[in-house]
Amino acid sequence: MTRKVLIVSDSELVRMRVVEALAAMRPGWACAEAGSADEAHAIAEDRPIDVAFLDFELPGGGGLRLAVELRARQPSLIVGILADARWGRIRPGAVGLRAAFLPSPLTETALGAFLDAALPAEQPSEQDLLPAQGA
Repeated sequence: MTRKVLIVSDSELVRMRVVEALAAMRPGWACAEAGSADEAHAIAEDRPIDVAFLDFELPGGGGLRLAVELRARQPSLIVGILADARWGRIRPGAVGLRAAFLPSPLTETALGAFLDAALPAEQPSEQDLLPAQGA
């Protein structure tokens, strides 16, 4: 199943790292990037999002506020809040929003653990198990 992911950070480098790690770990997932809360809202209005990675500090509103706003539109949205380790104090707020705290810079190990907990490995569909025609 193709998942739709929204990565929101004013740092292009952060967005690029998350996209690269997702491509390695979950090939085929569709990623959209936003540099601000306003851009994130515009993207979320146009398409459903399965997973959002939100930077704690964002122009136009912080990641926790954005999580609340996006969840109001999509209650089942899976959210990871990216924050520098010194922002560990936000962990209770993230947990209160049913969001995961992900230390930045995000490592593949932390990303993998988050994805495995939030989205357990999906079973292949019956169509995926059928042999290809002509094989």
